[in-house]
Amino acid sequence: MARFTATQEQEAIFDASSSGRNVVVQARAGSGKTSTVEEDARRNKREALYLVYNTANKKEAEARFPRHVRPATGHSLAFRPIVGGMNADYRRKFEAARGGRRIQHGTWRAQPVLPVAVGG
Repeated sequence: MARFTATQEQEAIFDASSSGRNVVVQARAGSGKTSTVEEDARRNKREALYLVYNTANKKEAEARFPRHVRPATGHSLAFRPIVGGMNADYRRKFEAARGGRRIQHGTWRAQPVLPVAVGG
């Protein structure tokens, strides 16, 4: 494995992380964000959230990072508290809607949703 040589910006990220502060790294594609988080996880061993664009990136990060780094998509991060706080009936309705089915209130029977064309 190649030795990691950090830039000044990366060292500043590692220092902030090791001091216990929350750190947000925002940079262009290919700038080294993933390798920075990977090195920070090796150095600091503290729990971290790694926010990624899509599920494919999340799966790749899960395989790449140690267990104390939790990859998540923005959607899954927002979705968890909403669905987690619902009672069982509303959760079933919500899950059915995610699958493209509609459940009538009170009957809880799944019905197909018909596509609607907008515009001309």
